[in-house]
Amino acid sequence: MCDVHTLDVYNPTVLICHQLPYSVMSFSERISSLQSSAERQLHALGSRKKTENALILPFFNMLGYNPFDVREVEPEYEIGHRKQATKTVDYAIEEEGTPIMLLQCAEAKTDLDAYEDEARGEGSLFEYFGELEADVAAFTNGLTYRFYADLETSIRTEEHPFLEFNLLDYESDEIQDLRRLSKPAFDKEKILSAARDLQTSQLLRSYFARQRESPDDHLVRFLAAQVYEGEISGSQLDRFRPLVQKMLEEFIGGDGEGAPPFEQENPSRSGQMEEPDISGREDDSERSSLDDEVPVDEDDENGTGPFDKDLAQRVIDDF
Repeated sequence: MCDVHTLDVYNPTVLICHQLPYSVMSFSERISSLQSSAERQLHALGSRKKTENALILPFFNMLGYNPFDVREVEPEYEIGHRKQATKTVDYAIEEEGTPIMLLQCAEAKTDLDAYEDEARGEGSLFEYFGELEADVAAFTNGLTYRFYADLETSIRTEEHPFLEFNLLDYESDEIQDLRRLSKPAFDKEKILSAARDLQTSQLLRSYFARQRESPDDHLVRFLAAQVYEGEISGSQLDRFRPLVQKMLEEFIGGDGEGAPPFEQENPSRSGQMEEPDISGREDDSERSSLDDEVPVDEDDENGTGPFDKDLAQRVIDDF
């Protein structure tokens, strides 16, 4: 029996276990393989160099980039204005000699928040977005990867990663987001478009999560104006506030962070095959039979109830 999920350093495209070619594995299987490797080695990763060799270089390989070809993955990539002191980025992933992604790396046990703050103080990757053609930058400790994009929006890009991927704890939908950055799927325009939508949806979910806990006057006044004619006084705000909070709990539920990441273009995630939703059809048929039995309130049927379900969509559209 071979060592499970061992990577041949002399041929990074071959997975030794079961003699299965690495290129034949699915993207999710590659991630799972790297996850298993990380879990086995985590206790021994006491330096940045060990982290790079055990986690970060295999991560590049998992994305389809050859970490042993400096024309594709260049270490110590030099950046900066020619008239100023040259600075280096730990790694640059390149396509035909042009950087498409810049990465700064830390030891596996490093607090990534503290590392990012320190790296920004020394001169941020974001300063070079305008100079280089690379539109994606990442900070990583080999376990967590935070990806940022040069979106040219009023949102402060450096404060909000469009994707954070935890190798030891990830969801299936995050695999699809990460897949966009792989070599076979890399498309600058599609990545920036998806990044813009992912980042915006994350900020909106955070906003509604805060509002669910304590709706502010602006939101309460806006919602009250949808169903109440006349001036909305302070006492009216106080009356509507608990109703708004209850409505948000019904529509958002939980802690407000449970919604899936942005789904672009169509209900099925980009890059993921759409499968027949059999369970959805069963639910629809069950609801149909129940609707025949349960009387419907006239206001609800006409959509004229004080908090009809279309209201949530109007809120999102207006914000």
